[in-house]
Amino acid sequence: MLGAEHPDTLLAATNLAVSCTNLGRLAEAEALEVATLEVSRRVRGAAHPRTLDVARGLACTYDTQGRGADAKELRALYRL
Repeated sequence: MLGAEHPDTLLAATNLAVSCTNLGRLAEAEALEVATLEVSRRVRGAAHPRTLDVARGLACTYDTQGRGADAKELRALYRL
């Protein structure tokens, strides 16, 4: 009802990604974080605090997956 770009929808997707990470479902977490980051960046802007939160979460997911180079690149892109 709220739509994919609504702040509450983005927050719910972020929270779901955190739950997936905690359950070890890293591929699902990554997919949610990538999609949420794309929408948040487009709707809110790259420097918005919520966008940065999603980017941090994705970087942590990359680290957990053993993808340190991807995490480092994302952190540099968003100046995290």
